[in-house]
Amino acid sequence: MKKFVFIIVSLFTISQARMTDGVALVVDGEAITTAEINAVKKQLHISKKKAIDMLIENRVQRNAVKNIPINENEVNNRIKFIASQNKMSVQKMSKVLRKQGSSLRSFKDKIRMSMKKEIFFNQKVASSVPIPSTSELKKFYNKRKRMFSVAKSFSLMEYSAKSENELKSFIKSKKATNIKHKRVTKYTSKLDSTMLNTFLSTKKGKFTKIFNAGDRFIVYKVLSKQGRSIMPFDKAKNAVEAQWKLSKKDKYMREYFKQLKSSANIQIIRK
Repeated sequence: MKKFVFIIVSLFTISQARMTDGVALVVDGEAITTAEINAVKKQLHISKKKAIDMLIENRVQRNAVKNIPINENEVNNRIKFIASQNKMSVQKMSKVLRKQGSSLRSFKDKIRMSMKKEIFFNQKVASSVPIPSTSELKKFYNKRKRMFSVAKSFSLMEYSAKSENELKSFIKSKKATNIKHKRVTKYTSKLDSTMLNTFLSTKKGKFTKIFNAGDRFIVYKVLSKQGRSIMPFDKAKNAVEAQWKLSKKDKYMREYFKQLKSSANIQIIRK
């Protein structure tokens, strides 16, 4: 069976050697043992100096994100999503991980750390990423148009009422008292960015948020999404900018942690 390919930052996936050997360094109060150094050397086939550098970086990053809270339900949902992407249950994935010499518990720890880094990036680093020019975004978009492919049309059930509370009550109870409804089709090419993003982000069978149409309130239930269409740049601009920033994430994270590393309190216990 093929091994999973999970996109997780490598510095958080270093094998955790047991602290059965002496402490070699202390980084901001966290120990690095000779056992860990030797394990990283062996696993990654690198020099001792490189292994130490990676472990120091690992401790700096770990310290930076340690106080970021992560909801365990979100971790479990991410695990379920990864399992479904690999077309298997969580239980099946756990068995495969054991065959690979890992465990579901260890994998969850890595997912949790990865999620902490995502939050850390948004809170501490994203603001330092420069705003790209429109020409730079267009260049990025033109090279990756398939990335901005979306449904060509949406089959919807439109529900309307005179008050917002009537629609809220309907969504909760499914009792259509004083509720008008009709089936409609909305085409991507004719939608503004707000409505397009609403339909794209709403899962099949779910309701959108409620809209104030002036003389009435409207909510849509997404029945299906048909076809594929590449969004024109003007409508995709926000998504293009988000993907551009994401493509720069690793670079700016490395630079940020390099600065933290340079000011870290590192004590060499043994060489």
